[in-house]
Order: sequence, then C-alpha cells, then structure tokens
Amino acid sequence: MIDHSEDPLSTLLTVIRLRARIYNHETYCGEWKLDSPQEPRASFHLLASGRGRLTMLETGLEVSLRGGDLVLLPRNTSHRLCGEEGEGFTTLLCGYFEFSFGSANPILDALPDLVVIPMEDPQSCAQLMALSGLLLAEAEQARNGSRFALDRLAEVLFVMMIRRYLERTAETGGVLAGLADRRISRALAAMHREPERAWQVETLAKMAGMSRTAFAQRFAKLLGQPPLAYLSSWRMLLAERWLTEERLSVAKVAERLGYGSETAFRRAFKRSRGTGPGSFRRRMGMS
Repeated sequence: MIDHSEDPLSTLLTVIRLRARIYNHETYCGEWKLDSPQEPRASFHLLASGRGRLTMLETGLEVSLRGGDLVLLPRNTSHRLCGEEGEGFTTLLCGYFEFSFGSANPILDALPDLVVIPMEDPQSCAQLMALSGLLLAEAEQARNGSRFALDRLAEVLFVMMIRRYLERTAETGGVLAGLADRRISRALAAMHREPERAWQVETLAKMAGMSRTAFAQRFAKLLGQPPLAYLSSWRMLLAERWLTEERLSVAKVAERLGYGSETAFRRAFKRSRGTGPGSFRRRMGMS
C-alpha cells in the first residue's frame, strides 16, 4: 500500500489543484511558426515527430528540438516555435497547466522560465516516453471521452516532467529542492501531514535525522526560507483552499491550522496575503 501522507509533492498538487488542458495538436510541413498565446498559465509542448526550434523572445535564447522532446514553460514566457529549414513533417501537441488554488505557487516558483526534457536516454525516460505516446495516440484517434482522457493524461505528464527535472538537475531551489533531498523531504512531509501541530525546529530536525543547526541551515539553503516560515506559507495555502473551496468559517480554519485564536489566524493571514480572510473570500467571489 502506498502511504500518500509521505509524498509531499502529491500533497502540494492536491492542495493547489493541478488541471491540464490540451489546446493544439497539429502537423506542420515546411516552414512554419507558432507564437505563444499571451496566457498567464504554465504551458508545455511535446514535439511528437520531426524537428523544430524554440526561441525565447525576451532573451533570444534558441533551443533545437527533435521528436520526443518535451518543453515546459512555467510562466508561459513569450516564445516562438518554428520548423527547421529543410525539415519535412513536424507534429506538435501543446497544452496548459493551471492551478485553481493558491495566490502563490511553490512548484512553479521553484522552476526556471524554460525546462527542456530531451528524450536522449530511452531507458531512464521509459515512463515519460510511454505516457507521451499514449497522449499522442489519444489525440490522433479522437474517440468518445478523448477530451477528458487527454487532459487527465496531461496532468500525469506534469508530475512526470517535474520528477524527471529533479532527477536531471543538480542545482534547483525552492520546494522542489526540498523534495529532492531525502532528509529534508521527511520534514516537509511531516509539516504537510500535520500543519496544525506546533512544530519546533528541533522536532523537525529529529524527523530528518539531523542536528538542529545542520537541519536549519540545510533547509534554508535549499528552500530559501527557514522551516517555520515554510510552515506558515503552507498553512496559508491550506487556508485559501478551505476558505474558498470548502467554505469553512474563519474560526474553523483557524482551529484546523492550530492557531490559538481566530484573531491570531486573521493577523497571520493578513500579514501573508495583504488582506483579511473575509475580504479574501469576497474577492474570490464567495459569500
């Protein structure tokens, strides 16, 4: 049996509500170009076959792509895809990743503007290749339920891309760096599992199997903030979801998160989000 409570990435994705949407599946021939839509959402491109080139319009950075390569743009930074000179047919599948909850997104914030995952190592990329193939087959056949299936498969693709990024990238930061560290990830899982607990750095350090000083330094180096600051930010993400999706009262949210009083929670929320929980709920269209 899989213990999902020990999987902080799954917990994060559940709270911020990952949703995917396929918006383009085309085959191009000869010279072609496709500019990125100005959408404030993470985007991805799967070059199914042929060759292409991606250009980051703000910096001029160019990346050559070949069949099987995946591209993730966490902030959908302005970019252009085009065909390589002399290349024949090129098939492209494009989609968006959206997150329904959280004014802050710790996963996307930890990623660079461009992530390219080349299919150069078939053995280690076996799962990702199989999933990409399934996506393309579903897009080409357009059977009953294909729209739903495509979007759900794309959500799994996001998880696989993040996993692959962590395996390939030695230098990363933010919550992804914490997830990639075997010891720090245990402390993250504990905070995710019991956000209401009055955690102390010493206790978290013991869970990570480290001394207090080594743990605090390692955590701050990887995530860019102290352990208890991360705990506070995690609590605020949960508060946003519980206030809007579950429509819990402010008092109930404060209780769930372990605050000693509703007033203490209100102060913490306003300090983090710049507005009180009631105003936040109204801004999100909730009564």
